Amino acid sequence: MFRSIHPAVCMTAGFFLILLLQCLSGPGFWLLALLVGAISLLLAKTSTWRTWRRMRFILLALFILFAWQTPGSLMWPQAGGFSPSREGVLLALEQSLRLLAAASVLAVLLVILDKSAWMNGLHSLMKPLVVLGVSVDRFILRLRLVLDHLAVDSGNWREILMAAPREQDLSPLGWELKSLSGTDLTLMMLMLLIAGGWLWLA
Repeated sequence: MFRSIHPAVCMTAGFFLILLLQCLSGPGFWLLALLVGAISLLLAKTSTWRTWRRMRFILLALFILFAWQTPGSLMWPQAGGFSPSREGVLLALEQSLRLLAAASVLAVLLVILDKSAWMNGLHSLMKPLVVLGVSVDRFILRLRLVLDHLAVDSGNWREILMAAPREQDLSPLGWELKSLSGTDLTLMMLMLLIAGGWLWLA
């Protein structure tokens, strides 16, 4: 289903979904965030769990920061200053869920879009910057070289830094650029209008 849609459309949809998750509040936010997490587990279970697991220390620090530093009524008054506040705990849960939902969107995008699709999408989204003198082709090519280098150098950062220099691979580097169709442009304009209208009325 996603193969027939231009990668730029998927990336734009993901961006607006993350933006919506950051702007919503109340029951609507909780429902959307839980729905995004459930869909992410269905479409990209392995990638989603891996992303969430890597965020565990960030989430722990976020919870401690909000739960104990937010003013409010104490959850355990008998503990005095060692007790988190109820408002802080709720705020910590909300911010953690925002972060997890945003990471879930990215996890799905990483599964449905391969490396060439990301390059295609970024190339199409950055095309308007040409009028400002930005060399989009050069940026995309350099980004592709970096990603290829990281893909080859699997391991921790210490091994990458201490590794001996390899012979340069001089094989041609390229991929097929996919143009935006009329349907793709219509979908992107529709998402832009919906997001702009929602932000205007909010």
